[in-house]
Amino acid sequence: MASAKRSRGQAQLDFPSAWGGCRAGAGPKPKGERAGVSHRRRAALASRFPVHVTLKLEPGLPSLRRGRAHSVLIAAFAAMRGRDGFRLVHYSVQSNHVHLLCEACGRVELSRGIQALAIRIAKRLNKLWQRAGRLFADRYHDRILRSPREVRNALAYVLNNAVHHGVETIAGRVDPYSSGRWFSGWREPIREREIPPSPLARARTWLLSVGWLRQARYRYLVTSWADHAIWWHVYPLGFTGAEKTALAADEPVRHRLRQLEAWLEYAVDLGCTGLLLGPVFAAETHGYDTINHFQIDPRLGDQDDFDHLVAEAGRRGLRVVLDGVFNHVGRSFPAFQAALAGGPGSPAARSFRYDPATGEYATFEGHHGLVALDHEEPGVLDYVAQVMTYWLDRGAAGWRLDAAYAVPASFWAKVLPGVREAHPDAWFLGEMIHGDYVAYAAESGLDSITQYELWKAIWSSLNDPNFFELAWTLDRHNQVLDGVMPQTFTGNHDVTRLASRLTDERHFGHALAVLLTVGGIPSIYYGDEQAFRGVKQERAGGDDEIRPAFPASPAELPPGGWPAYRLHQRLIGFRRRHPWLARARTTVEHLANETIAIRAATDDAGILLLLNAGDTPFVFPVEVTGLTVAETSDPDARPGDPALVPGHGWTILGS
Repeated sequence: MASAKRSRGQAQLDFPSAWGGCRAGAGPKPKGERAGVSHRRRAALASRFPVHVTLKLEPGLPSLRRGRAHSVLIAAFAAMRGRDGFRLVHYSVQSNHVHLLCEACGRVELSRGIQALAIRIAKRLNKLWQRAGRLFADRYHDRILRSPREVRNALAYVLNNAVHHGVETIAGRVDPYSSGRWFSGWREPIREREIPPSPLARARTWLLSVGWLRQARYRYLVTSWADHAIWWHVYPLGFTGAEKTALAADEPVRHRLRQLEAWLEYAVDLGCTGLLLGPVFAAETHGYDTINHFQIDPRLGDQDDFDHLVAEAGRRGLRVVLDGVFNHVGRSFPAFQAALAGGPGSPAARSFRYDPATGEYATFEGHHGLVALDHEEPGVLDYVAQVMTYWLDRGAAGWRLDAAYAVPASFWAKVLPGVREAHPDAWFLGEMIHGDYVAYAAESGLDSITQYELWKAIWSSLNDPNFFELAWTLDRHNQVLDGVMPQTFTGNHDVTRLASRLTDERHFGHALAVLLTVGGIPSIYYGDEQAFRGVKQERAGGDDEIRPAFPASPAELPPGGWPAYRLHQRLIGFRRRHPWLARARTTVEHLANETIAIRAATDDAGILLLLNAGDTPFVFPVEVTGLTVAETSDPDARPGDPALVPGHGWTILGS
């Protein structure tokens, strides 16, 4: 009976064990154009890296840039937009191939996404061309993009791919067979009469959304709005004369935030393009001890006051960036009070770093009133992302992240992509006092960091005098610029004011000239443009002198500060007339203790800054042929020799 059953089943043939199988070289060999194509296993793909994919048509097929073929591809791209785990962000269509910039959760999701896209396109193009059979080569080419430079180069290659293939394009217009028309970051505005809705997904990886902006030395393909910002940095609690401590619960809201409206034209006339605000959220005292990130401090006003300020600033072309304290909170923060009540094992306590050995919660740099958050806790990550998104939704343009250096860079790397998905143009500045600026920015995904090294070198080299310190720091600054666009300054809410820091007031203009001619994103701390004085002291209330109240309007300012204001106007105006300075690199062409010649340049533009901190006039031994005086410490005196700078003077030479 068993023998009969076997006879009706599949025949069993006993092959020698050495035949077939997975031995090397087994299987049919590719022929024709596919001969030699590698079938090695593809590299693993992490979700944080975008991928450049190329799909190539089989030989002899019609051009993808003719007839209705491009419309078929657009429809296929749109159909893929909602696919889980796979995003098509950019494309370029050429006659016989398609370039794609994609994001995927992993290698499997990428392969399935590309396969689904290729099948969808093949079905519709075969129908259009009235043919059957293979459309694309059986193996697509891909390259994982792991750095800002690689992504920048891939964007330039894909969006400008028609030029690489000799296709002529109309000046000022992008290739219509690419995603360039939906790309928001071109250096010059594109000239398109009508742009249809995009069929593509929005980039979520940091590299493809904004990270690529920080690479390519001088000739960026595109630029961020923040790269050419000039900030007026204001500490609102001090500026408005607010109380030193939080209002009692039964006290009415003080609508002081609206006092800033009277100063918006002042900021515009100064030449600034945005307001960099200090803390505005409900706090116990100085604003950096936040107790509610979703509420405007009642000493300043309410949400309506904030909305009004953003609207009025926007009407004048000013963006508003907020100061977010996400490393620590005040002790009255509700979740911390719940942690104290529930003990270290309570759910609320998970948001704070607790040391069982001491029985105490960690604090920021030993300040008892500043309780450190636990940035490994997912709930903290979610909370910070919600706060950021909430205020960006209300019109903020970005965030300054206080004490960013105290927060693991990996925390920002997790928070920012989700925030950027909703607000891709938002700008994120991290406070870095020490550490490796470039490495932290690269790992965290921040757009900018505070350049404290340059701040110190500017005033210190003038006071000593020792321009060798400035020259060394400028070389370091070039290295920083290669990795991140730093925020530069000569004053802020945490340091002694420039006018007080300098031992010789005649060098005030020297410091400003350096600030506004080197690469970076400069800010002017409120009051410095009026040469306000103030010394920071290491004691309770020691910041009061550098965070003063301003009068109700500019007309009430003391008259002695307006020459400094006009000096700022001249140098900021020079900066704005030469926007390439934001990305300029510097070289020192003459160096001595009291004199220095600094060339700030890009590939196709340059200026020469001459600083003389000595008592006697000095003729700089530099080549000045073709250069003329653009700005100088004494605008009424124009020497015949552009290289001649008076004692304690400065000159900017341009072509």
